[in-house]
Amino acid sequence: NWILGSLKQTTLTSTIPGDTKVRTTALEYTAQGLLSKETQEPTRPNDCLQTSYGYDAFGNRTSVSAAACSGASGNTVLSAATARSSTDNFGTDGRFALTSTNALSQGETKTYDSRFGTLATLTGPNSLSTSWQVDSFGRRTRETRADGTYTLWTYQLCTQAGAACPTTVGPASVVWVVSEQGYAVNGAVASTQKRQYYDSLNRVVRVQTQGFDGAGVAAPTLIQDTEYNAKGQVARQSAWYASTGTPVWTSYSYDALGRTSTESRPDSAAAGGTATTSYAYNGLSTTVANAKSQTKTSVKNAWGQIASVTDAQGNTITYQYDALGNLTQTNAAGSVTSLQYDLRGRKVAM
Repeated sequence: NWILGSLKQTTLTSTIPGDTKVRTTALEYTAQGLLSKETQEPTRPNDCLQTSYGYDAFGNRTSVSAAACSGASGNTVLSAATARSSTDNFGTDGRFALTSTNALSQGETKTYDSRFGTLATLTGPNSLSTSWQVDSFGRRTRETRADGTYTLWTYQLCTQAGAACPTTVGPASVVWVVSEQGYAVNGAVASTQKRQYYDSLNRVVRVQTQGFDGAGVAAPTLIQDTEYNAKGQVARQSAWYASTGTPVWTSYSYDALGRTSTESRPDSAAAGGTATTSYAYNGLSTTVANAKSQTKTSVKNAWGQIASVTDAQGNTITYQYDALGNLTQTNAAGSVTSLQYDLRGRKVAM
């Protein structure tokens, strides 16, 4: 049988000034065109790794087995006899992975809500189970843990009775709220209630929870508010404050590319009571200046990796990488650390 267009081998050459790395992978397939074996570095026994795959009648991947190739040597050779294998069983209908076993033969069993594909129960290798319930929209409403404690979630529109929503948070109208509450086995409240309020764009505009005075006595409710600009970016966010108090804010501004330009937060020790951190971008260079005008400049290379960092004292650390992106050297004022890797990207010397 012919399966046209199946990739049999890839050779990837990565080159940067002063370094070139070549990686090779060979591929084999079943009669149905599913990947059955993947061999990394097939011509280099000590770097070679064979990964084999098995499937059920539905095409679900049911087994993965990794082993060293013939001729490999070293202190810890992963031979075919000691291959690391994992399995999944998808049941008679092939929809969901019902049981899974890892390379240590530790298994877990799952059941699902067939309406949404969400987990209904999970039993781990220690035979302890957790179960979940969802509503008609597939949203989690209950989690029951192995010790019998549980958490409930409720979802309410602010127009529903008992929702107790604020009308607005800043410029945003509050539309719906999610409440989360933990309970003990006997049904007694076991944790503070957490409420998250959302606007019409499904953004969290307020988080609210119960505060305590440090002696176990309930104190005023604690609140954190978030406001957004016209582009949906966070314009300002309050620190946690008591419902009887006044919020203090950290404000943000952005450049035309959506990058943070300034971050201003309350600070009684700063001039004007506000400490501002600014961000300046110049090509691959980013300079961060704090409220004391102390700066840190980071420069990235063309691949997005940090090439150097210069602190407020003018001290610079440089970084070098190989063709595969592995960090090979750091240099801090002449204090050099070098690292070496094999072709598979594993660190072999430092």
